[in-house]
Amino acid sequence: MARKVGRKNIIIALDTEGGRIVVRGWREKLKLRPEEVIPELEPYCAEFLSTFVDNEGTMKGTDLKWFANCAA
Repeated sequence: MARKVGRKNIIIALDTEGGRIVVRGWREKLKLRPEEVIPELEPYCAEFLSTFVDNEGTMKGTDLKWFANCAA
């Protein structure tokens, strides 16, 4: 896909809960952690869109330290 539309046009969504990637509307938790897959996916996208499901939507804000660790 990156070759077809160009890496700069791709954003990958990675939603997490409890440190694991969640899919299917946050109902299914995978064994994968974002820090495991981000390095493998980086060559194929311009950026990542992430939701820290543990806090977001609960008026608690997000976990900026978690995001910083993922970006490192």
